[in-house]
Amino acid sequence: MSIDNMLKPLYEMEEFNQLLSSLQTNLNIVEVYGISDTQKAVAAAFVCRHFRKPCLFITHNDLLSRKIYEDISFFDTDMAALMPGRELVFHRIDARSNEILQNRLKTYDDIISGKNCIVCTSIEALLTRTVSPELFASMVREFSVGETVSLDEIKEYFIRAGYERIGMVEGKGQFSIRGGIIDFFSPIHQNAVRIELFDDEIDSIRYFDVLTQRSISKVKKIRITPAREFIITGDEFLEGAENLQSELSARLRASGNDRRKKTSDVRIRETISEDIEKMRQGIHFQGIEKYSPYFPNKNYSFIDYMKDCIIFIDEANRIKQRCDTISLEFREYFNQLLENGKVLSGQFDSLFSYEDIIQRIRGKKTVCLDSLYKSSSDLIPQKTISITSRSMHPFHGKLSMLMEEISVWKKQKYRVLIL
Repeated sequence: MSIDNMLKPLYEMEEFNQLLSSLQTNLNIVEVYGISDTQKAVAAAFVCRHFRKPCLFITHNDLLSRKIYEDISFFDTDMAALMPGRELVFHRIDARSNEILQNRLKTYDDIISGKNCIVCTSIEALLTRTVSPELFASMVREFSVGETVSLDEIKEYFIRAGYERIGMVEGKGQFSIRGGIIDFFSPIHQNAVRIELFDDEIDSIRYFDVLTQRSISKVKKIRITPAREFIITGDEFLEGAENLQSELSARLRASGNDRRKKTSDVRIRETISEDIEKMRQGIHFQGIEKYSPYFPNKNYSFIDYMKDCIIFIDEANRIKQRCDTISLEFREYFNQLLENGKVLSGQFDSLFSYEDIIQRIRGKKTVCLDSLYKSSSDLIPQKTISITSRSMHPFHGKLSMLMEEISVWKKQKYRVLIL
């Protein structure tokens, strides 16, 4: 069954028509209460399908946002996108989860390309800083068969977009150029891509297996994203390095003859000075986003990518409680690092506050979804809609129990959809 057929009966319900009409007026905040998690996903899909515009579904944790994503994807895989949270760490790391990066890059690209989908995310994912939508969009590239290209320009693009140049592509985020053959593996693709040139014209584009090097399929056009989310341009590297050096120097001067502070200063000088030197050389390294407050044009949350959209906030009070917990834990963790000479005070602004996110939400069409009637003091609804619903109980594989239940529903004039 298509999702359109499943959503069609909702147009016959007065409550859902009230929701649509409220969003079509000047009302910015509407509260809907009385529905369960799965039914919240259906409500979001209904609104997204009706208005034909992207939606942002915000939950209080990543686990629930993935559950909503899976519920929507069950009916239509193209309708849902997932934006998982990105962990902010201040110690040195060698590697991170590729799956999280791939999901985030794919979702960035979905929104940049104008796809009308429901982005399922958590409040944690919105608290971390990222680059501007314009910068990310400038790093998305398409190649088409018959297009005239420059090898030097392509090489420069891959380097700026964060790809690693090697002799033979073996994994995501890598590229190689051998004569008129360009191989690369974009994080948003399941297989590597080979572009073959005839002189300076693209002769063919095909997917290939990195293990066997055998072709899988040919395509006429290919779209790729940067290999990393936190993109830094040449001038931004230098400005970030100078801002970081300025604060480091100020801290060292302020320590004076305090022996306890001198000990932590030795640690911070060793840690920060090495990273500053890498920035001056234009070298991107794992964990560089911990210095996001020092770089220009990095004061963006993913919510800034959602320009003309409808926002769904799942249990607003729980989201605020989660933000309070994150803020408290982060402050305690950061103060400990600061005392031990692991960070500079300016790095505290690497996370947005709850108020920062609420400020970005205000002015957008917003639907607060709550199981019970309990409006948030930060998002006061201009319209409240009650939808009576109940969750299905499990039948544990007993078909006879299901048939009995369906008979009862039919006698009560319910419409039954078996998925």
